Amino acid sequence: MDYDAMRSLNTRDGVAGKVCSRCGQWKALAFYRKKVRFVHSQCKDCQKAVYAASPKKDKREQYRIYNEANTEQRKAYREANRERYVAHAKRYWQEHPEKLREAKRKWANNNRAKASDAHRRWRHNNPAKAFENGYRRRMRLRRAPGRFLLDEWNALKCAYEYTCLACKRREPEIKLVPDHVIPIARGGHNDGDNIQPLCETCNQRKGVKTTDYRDGRDWRVELG
Repeated sequence: MDYDAMRSLNTRDGVAGKVCSRCGQWKALAFYRKKVRFVHSQCKDCQKAVYAASPKKDKREQYRIYNEANTEQRKAYREANRERYVAHAKRYWQEHPEKLREAKRKWANNNRAKASDAHRRWRHNNPAKAFENGYRRRMRLRRAPGRFLLDEWNALKCAYEYTCLACKRREPEIKLVPDHVIPIARGGHNDGDNIQPLCETCNQRKGVKTTDYRDGRDWRVELG
């Protein structure tokens, strides 16, 4: 293109350029985007500033609409490239273990019944591993200082109105189990001052984290 022939262009010190219509500064043609028949009236810096200040479309919403409109095609593509998808997912989660744990916790919070069923299925399909985990816990409890009696457990549940302190559901909708605020595996003791009532699902989700859901009420008054 003969840029010198264009009216909006001028040359300074032998360099072809033009005045930006937005910032009003003269800049060489290297600072403008060029098309087949014209040079943009605004320089690249001004175009970037305008784009940065303009409202952006919600890409997640666009992806959702696209996925809903192409469900069968996406499913067929995944099935045809299953090994590729599995390898990519495995590599991604290995590189981002924190995101994997957070995704599992979020899924379990939003799907409590499914999470409980999944755990039961795992125990049924992996009896040896489930027995090993249970045996390890029993051994830790035996070696832990302190002793938690059944009467104390009933008094603790009564004081908290038979409510899971994490999800706020009550018996008999759920089954409460004693949870060690400071896990035995982390040096916690096995007496009432270190116990809180949680449902089985919340107890499994808490794992070996030190999370205290109690509000400080005195449950020992229930012992009489």
